[in-house]
Amino acid sequence: MPSPRALADTAHRPSDAIHPIIGASTSVKLGEGKTFPGPTMPFGMVQLGPDTITGGDNASGYSYEHTTIEGFSFNRMSGVGWYGDFGNLQMMPTTGALKTVCGREANAGEGWRSRFNHASEVAECGYYAITLDDYKIRAEMTAAKRAGILRFTFPEAKDSRIQLDLARRIGGTSTRQYVKAVNDTTLEGWMDCPNSGGGWGNGVGQVSYRAFFRVEFSRPMQRCGVWSVPIPKGFLTTRNGLLVDLFQTDKYYKLAAQAEVMHDCREKEGDHLGFFAEFGTQDREQVLAKAALSFVDIEGARANLKADIPGWEFNAVRRAAREAWDQQLNKITIKGANDTQRAIFETAMFHAAIDPREIADVDGRYKAADGTIQTQQGFRYRTIFSGWDVFRAEFPLMTIIDPSLINDEIASLLELAKRSGRGYLERWEIMNAYSGCMDGDPALSVILDAYRKGIRKYDVKQAYEACLQTSTGVGDRTNRPQNDFYMQNGYVPDQISWTLDNAYFDWCVAEFAKDLGHTDDASTLHERSLNYKKIYDPAVKSMHARHADGSWMEWKGETEFGQGCTESNPLQQSWFVPHDVYGLIETMGGEDAFAAKLEDFFEKTPPSFGWNPTTTTPTNLCTTSRISSLMHASRG
Repeated sequence: MPSPRALADTAHRPSDAIHPIIGASTSVKLGEGKTFPGPTMPFGMVQLGPDTITGGDNASGYSYEHTTIEGFSFNRMSGVGWYGDFGNLQMMPTTGALKTVCGREANAGEGWRSRFNHASEVAECGYYAITLDDYKIRAEMTAAKRAGILRFTFPEAKDSRIQLDLARRIGGTSTRQYVKAVNDTTLEGWMDCPNSGGGWGNGVGQVSYRAFFRVEFSRPMQRCGVWSVPIPKGFLTTRNGLLVDLFQTDKYYKLAAQAEVMHDCREKEGDHLGFFAEFGTQDREQVLAKAALSFVDIEGARANLKADIPGWEFNAVRRAAREAWDQQLNKITIKGANDTQRAIFETAMFHAAIDPREIADVDGRYKAADGTIQTQQGFRYRTIFSGWDVFRAEFPLMTIIDPSLINDEIASLLELAKRSGRGYLERWEIMNAYSGCMDGDPALSVILDAYRKGIRKYDVKQAYEACLQTSTGVGDRTNRPQNDFYMQNGYVPDQISWTLDNAYFDWCVAEFAKDLGHTDDASTLHERSLNYKKIYDPAVKSMHARHADGSWMEWKGETEFGQGCTESNPLQQSWFVPHDVYGLIETMGGEDAFAAKLEDFFEKTPPSFGWNPTTTTPTNLCTTSRISSLMHASRG
């Protein structure tokens, strides 16, 4: 019996329509999609791909408008703002004299980075390839769940080389590393990435982890060695709580260019290390490198590589990645779409299935929030719950097409709340960190939605207790700013977004309490869910932030960005009362006034869906014309 997908459309595999290059830019001009074009598996630990930049608000490490590549790293974040994290174990094939710094985009020839042309770039589901023009090297890569494999086609050279920048981290730096050549084809080691080295939010996100690795080459190294950049004590300074971005400065590059090179060094622990393996190659000779990560230990990295990529069948790994994406995308059948519409849909589904990624090793072990090593039981431990970004659309979708993912994420958040000792549910979790990013308490909406749809393979009692603490602030009160003030006065000072978010998420817990028979909690929280009315100002016919003394914040107009609104303006934010639409209609003056306001909202929204009426439409990678051209270009 053919599958529903096959019956609907026998001419296409869903993975054929995925174009990972869509959205792969960090520039305003191209739309700031901040995705990446490299290969990964659905919710995989590894996101292998090209790096065009390190540092700054460039979360994926790749941006389409750049003209050089500095290497290929094994993990990254996708589709997020703020300084990114990961970007670990960066590999770069080179020839010629050894250089110990990657160099900067604006300084041609400064380091080992290479120019490239998009005409040679191929970005497909589960596969990426590019020609490094400065070295005449073709780089290809594909990925499994916890490992990746790269295939480098070299020119004839006596000094063909694969360099590993062990200190590299997209939003900062790894502060200490260890590497050992186990034999002539194998490397093992680790990279410490504490928040003092930057990372998520330039260190503000409080992300700290140690990434372990195992690397294997398809042929023995003829020569090898280590370089060490002499970073002086105190170089990693902070300003206003943020790590100063020194890695793009002349000061840093002068240091890196003077790195100590230790030829024939096969084991080293230190700060800001790199490793190089050299091979003599004939023209068009291929050298493969495969590697796996673990956030538990080196034994985990070994086991992950053995399980995911036991041999050297590059094309077999590539086929397996495509098949995994077909299986993931087959959960939804579409009909009647043209090629561009299909590309938009399937690529969006592809991006939706990258996070929250699995973080446990193949044997189920993971690093818990209390620093202990645990083994997952009954669920898959996951990381990157970007709650503010996903509770409105992605997670409700996943309750329908992938309920096991929802079970996993709720169980993971509850495990974090318990083992961290905080008790409440984090709004933006990454690597067990309570990053505090964005506002609201999105996990409360996710849990209510799951419970009411019968998704309950987690401790429901624990879930309710965590939801109640998150909403009321009992115990640890750091999850909601001005929580005491909000509890007493019904609004957050100088905040529209926080006040509306609190009201909605209070309603979520009220409904959860009602379903579980906690009538007193339900009554109290239902009353609090009406707090949105306390910041509606009839004089300006809009939600309007109040100061702590009850006076209104200065009014700059409903379409002026900010004014207590998170990444929005009052006209956009005022509608966020999803739990009491009829009450909002009444508050805004009745049906006629509400309808007029809604029409005004759509009339004032610019084509770019920007934050204010002066926003111009960007040349976005996701526009129909751009997608049509990129669909052709990304296939090479």
